[in-house]
Amino acid sequence: MRHLVWTFAFLATIVASGSASAEQAATAGGLSCSAIDGVGQVIAPATILLIGEMHGTEQSPPFVNDLVCTALDRGLPVTVSLEIPVEEADRLAAYLDSDGGQEARAALLTGPFWTSEYQDGRQSAAMLQLIDSLRRDQAAGLPVKVALLDKVGLRKQRERDAFLASQLVEAAKASPRDLVVALTGNLHSRIRKGSPWDADFRPMGMDVEEQLPDRRILAFDVAFTGGTAWNCRGDDPAGCHAYELKPTPMDGSGKRRIALDDSTEGQHYDGYYTVGSLTASPPAAQPSRAEEDAPKR
Repeated sequence: MRHLVWTFAFLATIVASGSASAEQAATAGGLSCSAIDGVGQVIAPATILLIGEMHGTEQSPPFVNDLVCTALDRGLPVTVSLEIPVEEADRLAAYLDSDGGQEARAALLTGPFWTSEYQDGRQSAAMLQLIDSLRRDQAAGLPVKVALLDKVGLRKQRERDAFLASQLVEAAKASPRDLVVALTGNLHSRIRKGSPWDADFRPMGMDVEEQLPDRRILAFDVAFTGGTAWNCRGDDPAGCHAYELKPTPMDGSGKRRIALDDSTEGQHYDGYYTVGSLTASPPAAQPSRAEEDAPKR
C-alpha cells in the first residue's frame, strides 16, 4: 500500500519510567511483555483497537508496545498505526532498516515532523523509543507492520479526522486478519459524534466503524491519576511544553489494565486503560527543551 511502512519485528518491552504499576511478566510464548490486566478480552485476530492518549507522555507508547508484545507472544500478526504524517514514510522505513546508530537516528529526526516548531507531543522521546523498539527487533521475524495515519497541511479538524480514518481503514483492509493497534490523540479515537466544543464533530473512530462494519472495533480512553504531559494549548508554538493534568473521572490507579466499560465518558469509547501517574515526554529532536521551566497549569 502507498503509505504503509512494512517491517517484521518483535516489539521489545518498554517500561514507562516512573510508572509504579508496571510489572514484568514472561508470557506463554516466550516473549517478555509487561503485564496488562484484562488484555485477553481485547486482543484477537481481525480486531482494531483505538488507543486514545494524551500526547507527550512516557506512559501510552509503552502501553501500546506491551499490547503488541502480548499479541505477538500469542501468535497474532499485528499492524501498529501511528499519528505521524505519511510524508515521513521513507525516513521511517530507512530508520527501521538501519543499525539505529547516531547517523541513522539523526537522519530520521531531520524530518519536518520531528523538527517542527510546533511540538505537540507526538514527536516525543517515548514515541521514538517505540519506533526504535521496532528497529532493534527486526531480526526476530515476527509479523508487525507500521502504518502512518496523518498528513501535513490538514488544518480543519473534520478533514484531518477523515484522512486519519481513511489511512487506518486502508491499513486494516490490507491485513484483514491482523490485530490493528492505533495510537492517536483521545479525541480522534472516539467512536461517537461530538466533542466538548462541537456537538457535530465526527471523530476518526466513528468513520472507521462505519467503513468497516464487519470488523470488531474497540475504542479506549486513557485513565490516569494526574501528572504531566508535553502538548500544546493554542496555535502558538510557545504554548507547547509540559503541563500538569488533573486525574481523569475513570480510576487510573492500581495495576496497568485495559477495561471494557461502555459508560466511559458518555459512551464515546468502549472502555479505558490505566497508566497511573503521567510523566511528560519531551521532544525527541530537541532534548534541551526538557530542561525548561517546571510544568505549567
